[in-house]
Amino acid sequence: MEARRASTAVTGAQKFREFGQIPKADVARDLRASPAHAAGEQYRDEDGTWIVWVSPHCFMVSELPPLGMPDILARSLPTKTGCEGSPQPRGDLFKDLPAYQKYHPQ
Repeated sequence: MEARRASTAVTGAQKFREFGQIPKADVARDLRASPAHAAGEQYRDEDGTWIVWVSPHCFMVSELPPLGMPDILARSLPTKTGCEGSPQPRGDLFKDLPAYQKYHPQ
């Protein structure tokens, strides 16, 4: 899969951009309605904010630092994390424990 993507990127049409332009995602995406993502996928949104997927469901968002901020401070800005949807917790994790069975008889 990764080899196919890499070969397509090398043999496909070259995309040139003007100096100083921020690269943007190929397609504007809504994070809640987007298809499954792969860990390591990254792109910039319209505001120049980096979105990096750490798993198929969770991502990190890094905003651009204010203009003129020293590089050492810009690298210390916190990132935000988020996940698509809210996975339901498993209800069967503790069913075999005696203490659980004491308060939750079957």
